[in-house]
Amino acid sequence: MEIWAVVLFLIPLSAGFLVLRFSKFSEQYFTDLLSFGGAFLFVITLLHLLPEVFSQSLDVHQSGFWVLLGFLVQVGFDIFFGSEHNTNKLLKISPISFLIAIFFHAFTEGGLLAFSQDTAHIGEEMHAHHHHHEGGILLLSFAILLHKIPTAMIVTSVFLVRYTKNGAFIGLLIMVSATPLGMFLHEYLAENHIISTNFGQTLSALVAGSFLHVASVLFFHSVHEQTTQRIRQASLVGLGIAIAILGELLF
Repeated sequence: MEIWAVVLFLIPLSAGFLVLRFSKFSEQYFTDLLSFGGAFLFVITLLHLLPEVFSQSLDVHQSGFWVLLGFLVQVGFDIFFGSEHNTNKLLKISPISFLIAIFFHAFTEGGLLAFSQDTAHIGEEMHAHHHHHEGGILLLSFAILLHKIPTAMIVTSVFLVRYTKNGAFIGLLIMVSATPLGMFLHEYLAENHIISTNFGQTLSALVAGSFLHVASVLFFHSVHEQTTQRIRQASLVGLGIAIAILGELLF
């Protein structure tokens, strides 16, 4: 888990630093990364995360409620704080508000990854299932990374509109710290028996609902976007879907 914590910190940080270094960084990069990453996350949510949530649940109806709640909470965040795909709206809102929403979302993602790793260790005696679960964690971590890279770039861009480069760097640093902090805090609380497995399952369902909204918005926004780059966007979406499906089949 420590390796992924470092990866999920350093790579988005590097992406945000590129925006700081090159102020005229093309918005096309944001769009391309969001299209590919959104499609990848959409498939991983449907084929891996949601099945995991319901297969581990003792009450699938309750799990469905938590998935729906996570979906609705993310809708609320997008309405009041802005979303990554709508860069025009983001330039008009408070960068601090946007950062708070992104931090909360990224923090819960860290908890999800830590819980997934814990359940993998619990099932180590079931070698075939354990191998599949480890592969699923790899795909999920990669999906989160793909989502974090453009998000870090967008957070940096939003802060640069109203703050200096130092202020934008602080905002970026806070954002990229959220997922590793969520991972380590969940691991600490679980090891000290402060939180139970039921809490982890509930958190997984909430994040799955959040992912379902984020991924579907990015996916359909890319597909229906009125742009001269429609073929380019469709190709990136198709590539993201194909790689995610291939990963599920292999792992």
